[in-house]
Amino acid sequence: AVWHNQQLFLLYPYRGQKICALISLSDDGEYIARCLPKFGMKAVRGSTTRGGVRALIKLKNIAEAGYHPMLTPDGPRGPIYKVQHGILFLALKTGLPIIPVGTALSHKIKVGSWDKMRVPLPFGKTALTYGKAVYVKSDADMDTAAQELEKQLNWATDQSERFINHRPFDSTRA
Repeated sequence: AVWHNQQLFLLYPYRGQKICALISLSDDGEYIARCLPKFGMKAVRGSTTRGGVRALIKLKNIAEAGYHPMLTPDGPRGPIYKVQHGILFLALKTGLPIIPVGTALSHKIKVGSWDKMRVPLPFGKTALTYGKAVYVKSDADMDTAAQELEKQLNWATDQSERFINHRPFDSTRA
């Protein structure tokens, strides 16, 4: 799991790693879906607003074939830094842990989108930090699991920001 505005950075470090990303059916999603194979990744198209159930079934099948699902739990339209339940249901159905990933970039452009997408620029420093795995058991309270995942994603992002900028991440500032 990675926050929506941090996803572009992860194309390079995860290239060739049997990653399958959930990509929205939007026009912007089409650009990303076309880029993924160049990095040895697969795309499953769908989102919380369109085609989500079908996409989760495909992701479950692909995970069973040995791929690692990658999702942005606050996508495709937010609210920013708020976990939607789709990723939790996928973890429940597959039994896979959710690994929170936080990133930071020293040189970037912030796009004027709802999530303030971060586009990496050349010659900058980058940091990638993993939070504690989140497991979703059959008796789990989904709201509690969502809060735990948010906490871990924000912690991982904070650690990356501290490394790059020597200051903490503030989700209200994005």
